[in-house]
Amino acid sequence: MSPEYWLSLIVRHMPADRAEWGAAMMAELAEVEPSGRWRFALGCTRVALFPPAKGAHSGMGKGILFTSILAGLATLALSWPEASGAWLASAIAFQTWALLFSKVFLFDLLVLVGLTWSLVKRSKGVQPWKRIPVAVQQRGRLAVEVYFGLLNPVLYLAVLTSGPEMMRLQTEWQLIGPLYRVAAGLLVVVWGWRLYGAGFGLTSSRTRTVLRGLLWASLVCLALFGLKDLILVWTAPRDAATIWGVVLPALFLLSPMYLIPGVLIYDYLRECAKAPGGQPAAGFLLLTDRASRGAIAAAAVVGVLTFAFAMQRRTEDEVRGLVNQHRAAIRAAAIRYDTDPRLIAALVYVTHRDQLSPFRDSLERIFGTAWTIGLPDRVMNRAFNFSLGIAQIKPLTAQAGAVLAAGGPKAFRRAGILLIEHEGEGIYEPIGAGWTAPLTDLRIGPEPPIPVYAKREEVVAALHRPEKNLETCAFLLALYQRQWENANPAWSIRGRPEILATLYQIGFARSKPHGAPRSNAFGDRVREAYNQPWIGDVVTAQR
Repeated sequence: MSPEYWLSLIVRHMPADRAEWGAAMMAELAEVEPSGRWRFALGCTRVALFPPAKGAHSGMGKGILFTSILAGLATLALSWPEASGAWLASAIAFQTWALLFSKVFLFDLLVLVGLTWSLVKRSKGVQPWKRIPVAVQQRGRLAVEVYFGLLNPVLYLAVLTSGPEMMRLQTEWQLIGPLYRVAAGLLVVVWGWRLYGAGFGLTSSRTRTVLRGLLWASLVCLALFGLKDLILVWTAPRDAATIWGVVLPALFLLSPMYLIPGVLIYDYLRECAKAPGGQPAAGFLLLTDRASRGAIAAAAVVGVLTFAFAMQRRTEDEVRGLVNQHRAAIRAAAIRYDTDPRLIAALVYVTHRDQLSPFRDSLERIFGTAWTIGLPDRVMNRAFNFSLGIAQIKPLTAQAGAVLAAGGPKAFRRAGILLIEHEGEGIYEPIGAGWTAPLTDLRIGPEPPIPVYAKREEVVAALHRPEKNLETCAFLLALYQRQWENANPAWSIRGRPEILATLYQIGFARSKPHGAPRSNAFGDRVREAYNQPWIGDVVTAQR
């Protein structure tokens, strides 16, 4: 690539009001000596991306400051994961109570009425709220957009979708999972456009058409979520008194959660149609072009550093040393639950060699702490259910395995989902249709490593202990072995480490015994490690 071609690409994407700058740069480049053309082109690139501010102060610093604050908060969270986990649980609990508070005092309904009235007035060419300064109105609207269009959707998609009824729908309606993924994608793209779109010069008629398509898709997605939740609430078993006394008032209070984002999206669609040229709707972009470029540059630096930290892996010698350090515990766990110690060692090796990093370790401690002190309900329980310990086991997986192996007084399955409740705590885990035998038919040797009704802090503490974690790993492998042997002795997978490793990774819901199982990439990798001679030497050697 020549400096002339590079600079022409940069000039082509400069704002229209600086087209003369681009022409002057190209003309001056032709006069520069060949040896200095790349230096000149790169200098012009800096000026093109970050031109001098037109006003008295530069907006680029605001964009850099915005991203730097977010990066600083993330760094603090990773540096003090236990405290961050506590704050995370408290923040979600606060948001949950805020939602309840806003409905009890009809705050959502008042916001909806005010937004609708404002939209109607502006559509008639009348300026609403004349006595309120425009800057105050803009900040107020932005606060409403962030609360109802960002925080609530994030809470819904990250936490509430893991609730019992939501998970039940995912097993019954095949389109629910894709709908969640589409909603999450639209949320990221739309808010990313709002924050960083100005920095990319998205001002052509084509990009505005794309933006309108995204807004229409968001509106349709919102309507589908509203319809789904309406069906969910309306079809729940109840009597006539409950319908009039509970269901209808609940729908009345919940409807603004869907209607407010709908009104905001419709308003932006209407503004898009009136905006001149290829400009987006007024107020849609949150940063100026210069501030947005600063934010993009800072985000790129943060992204590269995050990727570098996330890609860090322990060395081969370090991981082998880890496996060797716990060889006695691996053998003891395998003997206790009649499983293959080489498979347990191979699982630990592949997990730590290929997947885990110091970055992941901090995330594990954050979510482990949040799970420990989260709200006492099944929704929060599943939302923070993060793999822990040397063999990477989720707390709910350990507890649900204990239920499948030993049964329980309040255990029942509905639509392929296992639900246990005890003293306000909930164990809720999808198990699919593959676990059709009575629970008591799957008893495995001694007691499960972690009792069914252990408290959250006890579960997390146990999984952080290598010996107990390895026992749980062996216990889960034995559970899969017994499930397949109970279905058909000819389908035994006791000598198939790649199949057991695959099931260990994908979970109960996708374990469906049959005569021709196939492994995934993780299972193949475990089989490769399983066949290495040193694995056998570790699990057979004595201290």
